[in-house]
Amino acid sequence: MNPKGSKEVCGIKFGAYGAHHSAFPQPYLTVAAALGIRKEEVDVFLSRLDDVLREYAKEKEKDKAKEKETAWQGK
Repeated sequence: MNPKGSKEVCGIKFGAYGAHHSAFPQPYLTVAAALGIRKEEVDVFLSRLDDVLREYAKEKEKDKAKEKETAWQGK
């Protein structure tokens, strides 16, 4: 969920679309599973989630390095 995102549906604007509360201060992830889900399905999900989180962490590190470089250059 992105607290800054919004969406308009049938002319009605929803702030923080997809959230349970429109004023929640930070992004969060909700995961659900149905009865009957198999261990293999959970393993695949967790593997994919791990890949996404690793990629996100790499991007955040790149952003931090870029900010540091920009600050060092006096911009």
